[in-house]
Amino acid sequence: NTLHHKAAHWMLWIDKSGITADSPFVRQRYILALFYYHMGDKNGTFELNENTGECSWGRIGCDDKGHVQHIKFVNCDLSGSIPMEILALKKLNYLDLSRNNLTGEIPEKFHYLTKMQYLFMDNNNLEGVMPASLCDMRKEGTLLQLTSDCDRDDKKVHCTCCTNCVNILSGLGPADNPSTHSDGETSSSNNHLDIALSSRQKGLMQKLRNVSGDVAID
Repeated sequence: NTLHHKAAHWMLWIDKSGITADSPFVRQRYILALFYYHMGDKNGTFELNENTGECSWGRIGCDDKGHVQHIKFVNCDLSGSIPMEILALKKLNYLDLSRNNLTGEIPEKFHYLTKMQYLFMDNNNLEGVMPASLCDMRKEGTLLQLTSDCDRDDKKVHCTCCTNCVNILSGLGPADNPSTHSDGETSSSNNHLDIALSSRQKGLMQKLRNVSGDVAID
C-alpha cells in the first residue's frame, strides 16, 4: 500500500481518460498522481481529475504540445523525499516545491532536467549540500532562480549559489527573488490489482514499472 501503489491504482482503476501505454503522456500523468499521494492534508490544494487532461488541472502548466512545463506545488503539505520520477518530465522549466514538509537531500540528478529555469525548494526540511551540478546550471545562466533553506539559522542546506542566500551570480537577493513565487484522498481497495486486467491496463502497468520500478505496483 505504498504511495507508488496508490498512484498506479489511480491510473489503472479510477482514471477515465482512456490513456494507453503508448501515449507520450502516461509518465507525466502518473508522476502528478504520485505527487498527489505525497500530499497529506490536501484540503483541495491540488486535485486529480480522472475526466480531464492533466494540463487543465490546477497548479499545472503545459506547452502547446501538452507536455508539463510548470508545476506549482507550494504549500501543498508534501512530505517524504522528492520523488525521483520527476526526472522523467524533460520539458519542465518551473518547479515550486516550497513551503512543504519534504525531507532528505536534494537529488543530485536534478540537472537531468536541462530545461529547468526556476526551482524553488525553500521552507522545507531538506538538508545537505546543494548538488554542484545545479550550481553549475546557475553559473551557466540556464537555471535563473534556485532557492533552498540555506538562509535559515540552522542552515540545513549548504548552498553557495542559491538566489535567496547569496548575491554572487545574478545580483538577486531575497528582496528581488521570485521565491515569493510569482506566478481529500478517496479511500479505495487495492485488491483490484490482484484481479484480471484488460490489455490496456496491462500495458499501463508495464509502462509504470518502467518509470518507478516494480515498487510502483508490487
